[in-house]
Amino acid sequence: MGAPKIVLALDEKGAAAALTLSVAKFRRLVNAGSLPQARRVGDEERWWVADLEAIRTGEKAIPEDEGFTM
Repeated sequence: MGAPKIVLALDEKGAAAALTLSVAKFRRLVNAGSLPQARRVGDEERWWVADLEAIRTGEKAIPEDEGFTM
């Protein structure tokens, strides 16, 4: 058994799942500015786990978004 994997960044599907959102809703919230934009890693777009966790815990505020619910 090898060392446990440490996940630092997620693709769109993984980031949406981490926040228990559908990919479509996650994409709408990102486009509205309520969630952070992806960062480029080479040719890929990824969301930092630390950024998503800060939003989930309330450490980082989500701008007011009418009708926003998680």
